[in-house]
Amino acid sequence: MSAGARRAAIAAAVIVALVVAGAVPRVRRAQALDLSSREDSLAGVRVTVALAHRATASGDLALTGTVQALHETNVYARSNGYVQKWTADIGTRVRSNQVLAVVETPDVDRQYDQAQADLMRAKTTETLAKRNLDRWQRLERDSAVSAQELDEHQSAYDDAAANVNSARANVARFASIKGYANVAAPFAGVVTARNVDVGMLVAPATAPGTRGLFTIAQTDTVRIMVSVPQAQVAAIRIGQGADIVLPDGGRTTKGTVMRTSSSLDAAARTMTVEVDVPNKDGALLPGMFGEVHFHLAGGTPPVRVPSGALVFRPEGTQVAMVGADDVVHYIKVTLGRDYGSDVEVLADVPEGARLILNPSDDVVEGLKVHVIGNVDSKDKPR
Repeated sequence: MSAGARRAAIAAAVIVALVVAGAVPRVRRAQALDLSSREDSLAGVRVTVALAHRATASGDLALTGTVQALHETNVYARSNGYVQKWTADIGTRVRSNQVLAVVETPDVDRQYDQAQADLMRAKTTETLAKRNLDRWQRLERDSAVSAQELDEHQSAYDDAAANVNSARANVARFASIKGYANVAAPFAGVVTARNVDVGMLVAPATAPGTRGLFTIAQTDTVRIMVSVPQAQVAAIRIGQGADIVLPDGGRTTKGTVMRTSSSLDAAARTMTVEVDVPNKDGALLPGMFGEVHFHLAGGTPPVRVPSGALVFRPEGTQVAMVGADDVVHYIKVTLGRDYGSDVEVLADVPEGARLILNPSDDVVEGLKVHVIGNVDSKDKPR
């Protein structure tokens, strides 16, 4: 063998040795990864859980509610016409029956005049029918006319009297409509909307597309509607006092529970409660929010879960609970008060339930998982 051939053979052997030396570690790493993958598959997805716990019983329940006027209504015109003038604008406090606007009603005026003319004609016809009836009654006593002829004149008089009553009722109807030319406030309150101006054509509420000329709200007493969780429903009583904390610097006023819905919303598991609050100074405005504090004598505190256990999905907020068999079950929850690290939930989440913290997309319904650690209520590993 020549020297060149020997050198080529030696180089080939070196290359083969290098390839084999590099391939062996890669094969070993692949085998190790495959073994680890099989072990993870057998062990399940590893998760960290936290325990749901019940809040400490408290004698105070704070809920946010919306302020509403005790009474609120739209005021409409009662007849067709044109606005001659208006006397109350938005923000004006008005008395009951105070005139808000004056409406010119030319069509109604003409109809009223026509009704009066019809009444005069009906009265004239009735007078003539009465005189004829009196004559025929005298003639009937002298047997100069038949009973049938007398009955005919009696019927004519009765018909004329009925026409008078009908015409009189028609006059009264148009007089009443003319009286509604002055649009008045139905109760004392404040004007919250004005949809009228001078010269505007107005129509009764029965006309299609008609909207109220004014909106009046009675705000000397207001109501605050709040949703009370199921756990505290038993502690709410009609006549019970409540403190309302206003958003303007935390000023507090007193209210009273006036009524409840006496039923729970099937989706939210809450009961609507109405708290009436005196509002002589007008500090509470409709649409404003306020925090209502109920002083509870009993009730079961709700369950709290860590904020990291909440899963927000298009179908709603959920938590992933690990059962006794280490299988994942998703439970839809309604959120209550937020305490930062913990949140109250209104759902069938039992106390002590194991909830997965920050579940990944791999954690699906029915998956068997491997719990590698717990976190207590203070978010400290244990």
